Amino acid sequence: MLSITTRGAHFLEDSAHDLCLHGDIRVAFGERVLAETECTLSGAALYLLRALERDHLPDATVGEKLLPCCANSMYAPDSPELDAVVFGCPHGTDLWIRHEDGAVHITPPKQEPVVVSEADWRVAVEGLADQVAAAYAAAPDRIRPDEEHDAAGWDAMCAEWLRRRGAPLA
Repeated sequence: MLSITTRGAHFLEDSAHDLCLHGDIRVAFGERVLAETECTLSGAALYLLRALERDHLPDATVGEKLLPCCANSMYAPDSPELDAVVFGCPHGTDLWIRHEDGAVHITPPKQEPVVVSEADWRVAVEGLADQVAAAYAAAPDRIRPDEEHDAAGWDAMCAEWLRRRGAPLA
């Protein structure tokens, strides 16, 4: 069974202005660990929500790295039905995701792929998204940025989250 779990969710700054949730993430298939790293959990969850419907492959990604080190730059897209533009540093961990015939092929770096059903993939990804949303809910309220373009980027990320998950992020 596929599992995606987090540990040590926290905001880097002791400030309500810090919008990025960080922590450890573990992606496992049974006892086999596919990825285990520290990352921006909010960015990883958003990218994984995108990967519910789309492949994440070297030539067509849903974000810089599927499990990004940073995802602190957010910009509003040209149209509200498009994805928010979210990126950070070039570091992080990738898992290649390919949808085929009702199954999801997950290929970790330097490992053989595992294949899970679309249903199991959805349960694991939505479970991660719910863990991230719960961490935001348990934290002191986040303060929306004052700068117009930063505020628009945060709003776009939250709108995309709501569209993809059906529940608010924060």
